[in-house]
Amino acid sequence: MDDPDSGTEPILDEPMETSWPTTPSSGILHSDDNPPLEAGVVTDEPENETSAFEVSFTFQPESLPCPTSPAFCGVSEGNAAYHVGNAVDFRNETLKWKSAINNRILPKLVDASPADAIADRNKIAAITQPFAFYRILDNPGGVNMAQPGITPRSTLLMGDVIIALRLSRTEAYDGIAIPAVTLDEVSGENFQMIWNVEEFLLVPRKIKENVLATPIRIPASKGKAILACTGLSTPVRAQPKLLPPRTRIDHLLLTTIFIPLEPSGIFTNPTGKIRGAVYAAKTLTTFPSSEPQLVKSQPPPKHTLDEFNRAMTTFRNSTCRNFRDCQAALQRIMAWAASAATSVQNSDIDKVSYSTKIDSVSRAMGKELLVTFLIKKANGPPPSDGWSSGTKFRLLTEDQAWTGEVLGSELQGAALSITARLNESSANIDNMRSQLENREIMVTTVNPPSDMVQTVLCSDTIMKLDSNSNAARLLKALFGGERITTIIPPSSIGFTTKIGGKETKLMDDQNQFISAISEGNPVMAVSSPFGCGKTLTMAVAAAECAKKDDKLHLSVGITNASVVNLVKAARTVESDAPILRLVSRENYTTMRAEHKTAFDAPRLVDKLFLERAREHDAELALSDVEIANNNELAIVIYHCRRHQLLSSEEIKSAPGKAAWKQSVRNLARESVQIFINLYKPRRLIATATSALSLLTTTWKSLGEIATLQIDEASQLPLTTLVALSASFPNARMALVGDFRQLPPFSHSRSTPMIRSTAVSEPLRALVEKRLVPTVELRHVWRTHPTITTALSDLFYGNSLITKVEARERSNFMTRTPWWPNKEHPILFVHHTHSHTLAGKSLTNTGELKIVKRLTKLIGENIPERDVGVVAFYRAQADRIANALNEVSVTTGTVDAFQGQEREVMIVCLTRTHGDPTDFLLDERRINVAMSRAKQCVILVGNANIIGEAGYWSEIFRTCRYAQTILTESQLPETQ
Repeated sequence: MDDPDSGTEPILDEPMETSWPTTPSSGILHSDDNPPLEAGVVTDEPENETSAFEVSFTFQPESLPCPTSPAFCGVSEGNAAYHVGNAVDFRNETLKWKSAINNRILPKLVDASPADAIADRNKIAAITQPFAFYRILDNPGGVNMAQPGITPRSTLLMGDVIIALRLSRTEAYDGIAIPAVTLDEVSGENFQMIWNVEEFLLVPRKIKENVLATPIRIPASKGKAILACTGLSTPVRAQPKLLPPRTRIDHLLLTTIFIPLEPSGIFTNPTGKIRGAVYAAKTLTTFPSSEPQLVKSQPPPKHTLDEFNRAMTTFRNSTCRNFRDCQAALQRIMAWAASAATSVQNSDIDKVSYSTKIDSVSRAMGKELLVTFLIKKANGPPPSDGWSSGTKFRLLTEDQAWTGEVLGSELQGAALSITARLNESSANIDNMRSQLENREIMVTTVNPPSDMVQTVLCSDTIMKLDSNSNAARLLKALFGGERITTIIPPSSIGFTTKIGGKETKLMDDQNQFISAISEGNPVMAVSSPFGCGKTLTMAVAAAECAKKDDKLHLSVGITNASVVNLVKAARTVESDAPILRLVSRENYTTMRAEHKTAFDAPRLVDKLFLERAREHDAELALSDVEIANNNELAIVIYHCRRHQLLSSEEIKSAPGKAAWKQSVRNLARESVQIFINLYKPRRLIATATSALSLLTTTWKSLGEIATLQIDEASQLPLTTLVALSASFPNARMALVGDFRQLPPFSHSRSTPMIRSTAVSEPLRALVEKRLVPTVELRHVWRTHPTITTALSDLFYGNSLITKVEARERSNFMTRTPWWPNKEHPILFVHHTHSHTLAGKSLTNTGELKIVKRLTKLIGENIPERDVGVVAFYRAQADRIANALNEVSVTTGTVDAFQGQEREVMIVCLTRTHGDPTDFLLDERRINVAMSRAKQCVILVGNANIIGEAGYWSEIFRTCRYAQTILTESQLPETQ
């Protein structure tokens, strides 16, 4: 975003108030397998100011199957006391009450307020018959007549889970007498009842003590502070009064944190009666999930403050002369930095579950299912940042669950309109419209998986490094120790590869890189501008390295799109090599179709195991010999059964039928080993996250990683680089990318300390300071020569060499009658439509209409899949994704498009008045936006804003000179 987050005030000129506990301890009140529950009695007595939180709360109970069915007794004239069995039956009655209730007290709450508490369902061993779980929410204002309900008071932490043991009906509420009722009256539609909780059990709390925390937001007036804590992946909310006086952004604190039990299972994959019960309960209201809460905080002791400051000074000033002396400091800084970055990233997650109706269901290009729906809250629109493009979510009905991904969102008054795709596995359901449209459905975002970078760096990985390992050598070079000075000699080998069926010689700079890594250089960097063939060069390098040993060679991408490019390049270079793209089955099932390949691990395993199962079964069916303890047969058949690849009728042999009825322990581990034996993969490709996750767990048995090449390394955060190198410490490493393109993503809430420690720009430091041997690629094969020349002059000191001729990149222009100058591939479309503010971002409705018009015009001459549309602003990118969701044009932000290319690109500038911000003028973002097109770039914006703005003015000047500036009215009309 181009606007800073409000309410934060970074400071750099004061000493940090810090501490670093060597081992953060975890205090749990009861930690045995069957923890006793703390008994509590509700009291109306206010607690001392120093005690946690004093909260009032209401109950919204969850409908769970009741193990016993006591009669609804005791409801008669004069009897006001009821126990848990009565409460369960009464609760079940409330679930039958619909929106016809006029005076809502305990029934359905459509416009829920923050005063409402929610139900929670957890597996608690000490409770054999859990009847009613309740989650406590913050409600400092108490309950008033506008929000009637159950009103006990007690000192409870927000997020506490209690189990009600005894409920009693109130005789009076706020001075108003409540008459006794009969059973018939309770069952009636207009009945109202208010309950008090007289006795409850408090589920044991999980408390973490001595946790290093950093405020990343401190409100100027109202609101809560947000803290990032070492070892936690979610932000911690805190009342500002719980912070020490004069606490500022980037100060470090020693804290005690309360971690509420997660409502796991509610939205994972509930089945049968449980699913229906959960759905019925959740449709009663919307509610936020639990978040960690600050219990107390304090400035750290002086000795721990000094220790951390010394570590930070070593880190910032790159004075790590002796690696052994610096290991502890680096471990501490990296563990904190990874946790802080993850907490900031997760601070946008919207943990509210919404009741909604699906407005429409359609198909995108005959493949994926698209849905649209509205979500809203009683106290304002949902946060658009929490539902931006790419957000994963779940839809839940009484008997079905779907997962999907947001394509775009747009504010409509107090509501947020969502356009999303359902995952491909759901797209085969023909009656989706009847199942989804005009029905009440629950929707919630999916919690992100554990951050593997944080997991690795919080587990003493750096401390375990051998000082002579390649990982240690890289860290020493980065942080002020010995540089890696191995000289890369000019290559004496001219490598070749096939491109488009033709044998093609690689350039000298490419040959130099391939020779260096294949001949044993431990760590190196490759500076590769746009379109220099780095991905293909990496594939040739991996193939050459594989010729010299029998180990594994890993190529890592930052995004799924970059990984797909790596797979394509590897296939181009080695058509018959055993390539394996590592991705978990869970991620594979939710992945967009364009991000899947034929070499994805789940797909390859399924294909190979299905073939193996049929082969084994056919052989055994022809033989009378029984094969006992056929472990491979049992595993492959169980795998096929579990993933519905085979039916029982297809199994013919007796051993096969026997194996069909068996189950296999440790299936993942056993399956991987059989797959490795059968497929023998040598070339591995993965995202950084998948590599860290799978190669250190499920796929660890693959073997030793000999080389690690990292694509788009300019976008690699420092913490990710450290985690990768520490996980594969002996691998020869090559960081391949262009620091003149976009740096690692830094969240708008990131503080200066988080940006400098967690994000940083490691590739830039390695190349500019010559900390490791560096090869520079200079030959550009992608863009039209005019574009290459312009960008070379602006950003690369006129050092790039174009390797394509203009006629090879002019096909679209020559076939397009409305293109003003067939020799100039940059067109500027001027408009004056005003932009509007959308949160911290911008949108422009008029610009959106121009984009839709342009995509139709371009689609008359080239396939839609060869067209890309990027916007500088996230909100505009989401609106474009919404508008173009039924065509195969690829859309996104400029940042998300790095590493991709299309024949023709449309670049939306959106801002049309005021001064252009640093965000819009960022030279690296401009470089990426202008270098994605092979043939032409169409800029859509306001000439008055862009014409005199930094680097844009130079690009605009070329359009003016070539007479490739059109107004909106000069574009041809479309049908």
